[in-house]
Amino acid sequence: MASRNTKPRRGIFSRLWGLIVLIQRAFISVFVLLTLAMILLALFYRPTPHIDDHIALVWAPYGVVVEQRDLEFADALNEQLFGEPNRYSVMRELTKTLQDAATDDRIDVLFLKLDEMDYAGMAQLQELGQALQRFKESGKRIITHAKGYTQQQYYLASFADDLYLDPMGGVLIEGFGIYPQYFRDALEKLDIDIHVFRAGQYKSAIEPFIRNDMSPEARAANRSWLEDLWDVYTDGVAAGRGLKATDVVAYANEFPERMVKKGGDAAEVALSAGMVDELLTREQMREKLRKLVGRDDNHGSFRQVDSSEYYWAMRQAERRQAGPPKDKIGVLVAQGPLVDGDMGAGNINGDQFAWLVDEARRNKEIAGLVLRIDSPGGSVTASETIRRELELMRASGKPVVVSMSSVAASGGYWIAMEADKILAQASTVTGSIGVFGLLPGYYRLLNRLGVNTDGVATTDSVAVYRGDRPLAPRHAKAMQASVENYYKEFLRRVASSRGMSLEAADNLAQGRVWSGVDAQKLGLVDELGGLQKAIETAAQLAGLKSGEYKVETIKPPIDWRLSIVEQLFGATGPWLKGVDVAPLLGWVKRMQSRLNLGWLSDPHGIHAYCFCVPDTGGRRF
Repeated sequence: MASRNTKPRRGIFSRLWGLIVLIQRAFISVFVLLTLAMILLALFYRPTPHIDDHIALVWAPYGVVVEQRDLEFADALNEQLFGEPNRYSVMRELTKTLQDAATDDRIDVLFLKLDEMDYAGMAQLQELGQALQRFKESGKRIITHAKGYTQQQYYLASFADDLYLDPMGGVLIEGFGIYPQYFRDALEKLDIDIHVFRAGQYKSAIEPFIRNDMSPEARAANRSWLEDLWDVYTDGVAAGRGLKATDVVAYANEFPERMVKKGGDAAEVALSAGMVDELLTREQMREKLRKLVGRDDNHGSFRQVDSSEYYWAMRQAERRQAGPPKDKIGVLVAQGPLVDGDMGAGNINGDQFAWLVDEARRNKEIAGLVLRIDSPGGSVTASETIRRELELMRASGKPVVVSMSSVAASGGYWIAMEADKILAQASTVTGSIGVFGLLPGYYRLLNRLGVNTDGVATTDSVAVYRGDRPLAPRHAKAMQASVENYYKEFLRRVASSRGMSLEAADNLAQGRVWSGVDAQKLGLVDELGGLQKAIETAAQLAGLKSGEYKVETIKPPIDWRLSIVEQLFGATGPWLKGVDVAPLLGWVKRMQSRLNLGWLSDPHGIHAYCFCVPDTGGRRF
């Protein structure tokens, strides 16, 4: 008799079906793996473009000009999946492209394509203009054409040898201004109290919460640095166009009357004022370039290479020609508000940033550090955490040089103090040496809604800074004492690092904002210059000669899972293509900087922050 545990034998059809299922699963697995491999290849493999001889380089800043990318993996994913370039350009890549092209015999002419540039800080524009000027000094021609120029676009366009405008376009120059929104009446109507603690006569970052207008002190200080920036702009445009600075000012001031005189024809207004050389359609402009570099039979336009492709090709060529290892000058970018804790992309995490400085200090290949700052400040604790690591960097014998971008104020200046040298552009916004604390109180609003707070505690100091309870005067005094103490610490560090007395430091501090040119006169900045000059200065301080070192950008490790999530939920998507959202985005960003208090992350509630980003004219015709 057969054992009951004996399994029945499977039939031939059953075994055949099992084989088919196995093959099917294997096929699916291989297909999935191949698909993933193809996606990764598409994301990270980029063939090196061939650069023909005697062609035009199309230099095209796109979107917002930033100091570095925050989410490189997600950027690549967005570009590959949506076929849409990310709406920003990186400063270092833009300037390096011009530097390479100036000595490249394959590039005969530079074409500035500025239509897609949405925003750049004035100091960034100044640095890009200096790079364009160096390109011109190589003897090569710069040509530009646009449907219309915003104020920022036109600053760069003014460096061109030939500046063309579409007959239906115009040049819009408005000047600089700063117009915050003030919320005192609105907060009062909502029964919300904002308890303010500050040190510094000019520390106007808190004014929107306690006033309905700009204070006389803030008005005077803002006018001073805005006029410095306007001088840099008008002088630069005038030099490029062969005009007087007063001609540029008159163009901005008299624009409405000139428009009426020309029957509303903005292009004729620009032409008659000498702001452009000639009115041409796009096809007419292309024909001029075809005569210079020839016709591209593939698309019918002039022979050209895009700046992003050119930059990639030159970096690949550098890798292939890499010689023996060299000492490095590290470049570390501090971009955005200073915060405690992980506040996502676009912010400077104090602990993480300090860790990067520590890594650079212990890296034997890095001989010196350049700290590139584009930050209005934020948490005092985060600022001090970074400053201490930079202090250790200098103590180790490695030089630290600060390169200020458009804004390096309040906490942005705090982290700059430990540098051997501080460089800024004349149009950099810096200073704002002062601190403040903000405590919102919404207990009156809750009471009006019928919500009451009550309880017991072991001491009088429990939960005294909660917004749903009134703030006792003695605790308010304690908070003010804390703010004043931090301000004294700020002054002490400024005086020590800049070699001045406490009294002198206090006189130029008080929360006042300065332009870069004034900051140099006052001793807050050592020299005027851009990132490249800062790199050369760091190399000299490290005892390195030109050609003996390479530049390495220091970046935090990327959590690819986080970057994908941020991209999926933060991307605007390709459906916005062709929609001019720059004016709306500018307003949203200004409002967000005031109403979104996420940067108020200091554990002690003390902040060094500056609302000092001017309206630099981003409107289009």
